Amino acid sequence: MTRQVFSLNGAGGIALAVSLSSVFQLGILYALWNKRSRNYGSREVYSFYLNMLLISALLGIGLEWFKDLLQGWLAVQHFRATWRLQCLSAPFRQLFFSE
Repeated sequence: MTRQVFSLNGAGGIALAVSLSSVFQLGILYALWNKRSRNYGSREVYSFYLNMLLISALLGIGLEWFKDLLQGWLAVQHFRATWRLQCLSAPFRQLFFSE
């Protein structure tokens, strides 16, 4: 059995479309604003924006891999296993999303 790695159907596809659309629109709006206002310090903003996109993509891939790893160890069809999965992944979420 081959597992489909990424599906564009359903809620995941809609979430991907909305995310990509917002990233694209933000880039276009910022480029137009820079052109109109003649902003000379925009190079740093563009590099920061691209770095954040790269870091976000790598973090998403890493978290998806970690989730698949934990789901392979636990039978997530049962409530107790799902609860254990949440308990095991909570420290990592706290590490990445704490202020």
